[in-house]
Amino acid sequence: MENLIIAAAQTIPVKGDVDENIKKHISLIDQAHQKGVDLIVFPELSLTGYEPELARALAFTEKDERLNPLMETAYEKQMILVVGAPIQKNGKLHIGAFIIYPNKSSAIYTKRYLHTGEDKFFDPGELDPQIELKGETVSLAICADINNASHPKKASSNGANVYIAGVLWSTEGYKNDIKLMKDYATNYKMLVVLSNFGGDSGGYEAAGKSMIFSSNGEIISEIEGRGEGLAIARRENGNWFKII
Repeated sequence: MENLIIAAAQTIPVKGDVDENIKKHISLIDQAHQKGVDLIVFPELSLTGYEPELARALAFTEKDERLNPLMETAYEKQMILVVGAPIQKNGKLHIGAFIIYPNKSSAIYTKRYLHTGEDKFFDPGELDPQIELKGETVSLAICADINNASHPKKASSNGANVYIAGVLWSTEGYKNDIKLMKDYATNYKMLVVLSNFGGDSGGYEAAGKSMIFSSNGEIISEIEGRGEGLAIARRENGNWFKII
């Protein structure tokens, strides 16, 4: 089995500034590339910050030209990128994630379960592509998806052994939400990857503390606190280890 390296990126968003946020993404992708990362996931709405009131004006389309720098970076680094954005599709506005592949193709995941109040701005989505990578099946989640137990259960029933989530978790809600992720890792025997903001967004005090759990619920890699950085795990001979 080939070695595989997965990273959770923790970034501090600039409110509504897509160009600056893309620069931040590329900087972290460059750092991840130096560690040999194959797949990197960013937080919820990472390209705009968590700004529901701005989402419609900033919304991305399926073939949005603003993604071109990330497409080129994925190709150059031969890395799969999962980046968060408001996405307009079929007349509806979703909290979504672009899966950008090294061959410059892409797919879209749309958040299925919305937090209270998000329905004023967004529609729930049903797009749920999986990523096949070096013998692993990867399923995606965005924030409130993980609060509905049917979501990771469906991922597991669809064959996922890696579950990656881009979120905005506040310092207030972090303790409860991280316990859910740990439980999903152990209950479904999945590697669980959490990418949170390392700075405030949308009026929320983001907790940071992005983390990767093994399938038995042990912490493989974590970022201690807020700020920008990477949590990285490496699969070698079927087992997952921390990369420093």
